[in-house]
Amino acid sequence: MKLKIVFLVTTCLAVGVYGVLRMPKYYSNHMVLQRAPARAILWGYADVIGDTVIVLRNGVKVEETTVQKSGSNGSIDWFSALCSMFAPDLQKHLNYPIGIIESNWGGAPIEVWSSPDAINACPTTAKPSPSIHYPTDPGALWNSMIHPYLSMTIKGAIWYQGEAFSGHPDLYACQFPAMINDWRKKFHANSDGETSDHFPFGFVQLAPYRAGNTIGGFPPTRWAQTTDVGYVPNINMPDTFMAVAIDLLDFNSPS
Repeated sequence: MKLKIVFLVTTCLAVGVYGVLRMPKYYSNHMVLQRAPARAILWGYADVIGDTVIVLRNGVKVEETTVQKSGSNGSIDWFSALCSMFAPDLQKHLNYPIGIIESNWGGAPIEVWSSPDAINACPTTAKPSPSIHYPTDPGALWNSMIHPYLSMTIKGAIWYQGEAFSGHPDLYACQFPAMINDWRKKFHANSDGETSDHFPFGFVQLAPYRAGNTIGGFPPTRWAQTTDVGYVPNINMPDTFMAVAIDLLDFNSPS
């Protein structure tokens, strides 16, 4: 039985149960949940219909239960540099805590982050060649690294994909907005409408990776990132924003 718990103002929380309540592993101490007026939705699984769930906030201690203990030794050293820079900068302007979720797999093509609905919205393409570095089955990372978060209330998403998709820019011009629209639709539906169905979606323009005058295949790919319009937001990609990265690299840097 899937169980949802809703509350309005959150700083930190504890959960006490009479029975067995299994919470998703991504709920942890000191996590930041969505602030009012949006509702933060917590969910888990109960073995018995009628189990009582107590949700408290502001660090109030509750009775210890049969729930299995687990720990997390997360380190900022292994966290996304993009998220680590984006969130503090955003916090300075908003002046309230920002919670970020890292869900990434370097080099993975867009097909693996897309649901079947998003994949079917665009022309089919040959399955990517198997890789020892990342999954290549369509929907593989959607199933394991995006779908589990759909019930959460989120404010927006940022996306940074490298040159792995540069071989088929025309297809990407369809796949990218299809995935964005599908994420918005599904996060909205699964959070009981608390996540906006037009939440901001930001992405990084494909950056250069070597010095030289060779044009290569990247210009069409950068164009495809904007659905061949050249800028965002546009009629195909509303409520999106782009970080321009084409001029940021210093190829003479020792780092």
